Amino acid sequence: MFTAKHWDFINFKDNLLNNVTLYKDLKSYVRPNSTPFESIDQILSSSYFDNWLVGFIEAEGCFSIYKSKGQTNNTVSFEIRQTNGLQILEAIKFYLLINSNIYTDTTDSAHLKTTSIQGIQNIINFLNKTNAKLKGYKRLQYLLFLKELRVNARYKTLIIPTNYGKN
Repeated sequence: MFTAKHWDFINFKDNLLNNVTLYKDLKSYVRPNSTPFESIDQILSSSYFDNWLVGFIEAEGCFSIYKSKGQTNNTVSFEIRQTNGLQILEAIKFYLLINSNIYTDTTDSAHLKTTSIQGIQNIINFLNKTNAKLKGYKRLQYLLFLKELRVNARYKTLIIPTNYGKN
């Protein structure tokens, strides 16, 4: 686990190891606002980071298609966010070579969003090469995203897979 959920797991494990079986016996717990890793290099060196990232995109990612005021073509974007997740989003930004800045809102939710052609291509390349594939509604959202990219003149230079996840 690369997010603050790691602390929840440690707390859960400690309760199991201490044979806590009743709710009333649980010790008071407040999740720390920090992640358990000292650097993004520690995160990225994990052998399962690719598979984890596909699952994280499944849960926290968003593939969007919208028309901005005054534009004739649709814009596509990829966004991912996490509360208290600046470090993990920095790792994702570095790993996917996304040039956009990460911003943190008033609820301490970190956001990474790209509409750039190169950023979108990097996400497509990543999702195409990983063994883990998007499932369910997120897969549908991604397939519709790819469909828009194929017909949108702004993205004509992208290399788009024709059969995502059909190995």
